[in-house]
Amino acid sequence: MQKLLITTMAVLTLAMSAASAAEINAFVSTAIKAATDEILPPFERTNGHTIRASYAPSGALVATLSPR
Repeated sequence: MQKLLITTMAVLTLAMSAASAAEINAFVSTAIKAATDEILPPFERTNGHTIRASYAPSGALVATLSPR
């Protein structure tokens, strides 16, 4: 789980490094809410980006993000 979070944050960092500060909307499973709440503030401070995390159970996220 921690490896997934680190990988996700690394991808976000690389993707946003060339851009100016951005507001990022993230859909996050409630299963990793505690870890996400721990790593987002340092990420925001380091990169200047603002993350707006929306938490939901993974099943609800799949339904929300799946094409209709």
